Amino acid sequence: MKETVCPNCGKPLTGDMVRSSNVPCQFRCGHCRERLYEYKVSAPIMLVSLAVIVLLIYLLLLLRNAAGSMIPAVQHVPMAVFALVCAYPVFIVSERMIAKYVIQNGNIIYRGKRKGS
Repeated sequence: MKETVCPNCGKPLTGDMVRSSNVPCQFRCGHCRERLYEYKVSAPIMLVSLAVIVLLIYLLLLLRNAAGSMIPAVQHVPMAVFALVCAYPVFIVSERMIAKYVIQNGNIIYRGKRKGS
């Protein structure tokens, strides 16, 4: 497995650095705190993420209806609470997988400060 290093300081990058960011295509180096950008795998990750979100919503509706036929009280639980309980583990696992994929396969660049700005 190749080790991905920061293009600015040369120290190794980790998945925790990517997970600490709100957007996986831009994050800060944990060592030098410079903003790094990833442009090779970001678009496919976003497309797959959107597809997974749609699939999860569909599966949650099916699961809620199936559970509602056995336990009628489930129909009165707000969908947001139901989604949080059921989908949060999927979110955590997918977040770790995305961070690992970005670090291993991404093309990470550093845009240095331009003179005069």
